[in-house]
Amino acid sequence: MAEEHGAGSPGLGVRGKRRAAGLWPITRPVALAAAQAILADRDASGRLTPPDPERCGQVVDEFALTIGYCSGTMRLGMNGLLALIELLPPVVVRRFRRMSRLPLAERIRYLQALEEGEHGLLTMLLVGIKIPLSIYAFERGDGLRQTGFDRPSTASTTRGRRSTDGGRS
Repeated sequence: MAEEHGAGSPGLGVRGKRRAAGLWPITRPVALAAAQAILADRDASGRLTPPDPERCGQVVDEFALTIGYCSGTMRLGMNGLLALIELLPPVVVRRFRRMSRLPLAERIRYLQALEEGEHGLLTMLLVGIKIPLSIYAFERGDGLRQTGFDRPSTASTTRGRRSTDGGRS
């Protein structure tokens, strides 16, 4: 993974800068549980289907890698957001379990309650995690194709189409 991100060796990042651990061991499962809830879908009969575990793992790995290159304050902030999201189900949905231990359907209800709640600060907790995880989930490969994008990555060049008059459109 380090080679794919331009790092010369594991632990070294852009321009040789040492990369710190992005997610704490206690917040990594929270990010994974959030990714599972965010990427879950319904099948043709309307039943909830969990996302591919490998895909969720890749999303969290990308997220953790990026957080590892951030400042110490940013790493602390993102891990703090994840810790709060983990601990708030008793307050938001009256479930006395950690978010990562809720069943998938309840996790989705919890995240929806955070997003649609009356308290803007709680909504911002979710947005701070949901947007980066969604970007990593849908920026390439199958996730990108699900959005209707016709190239393998957002960095792929386009091929101009020929118009009827012989020029490029």
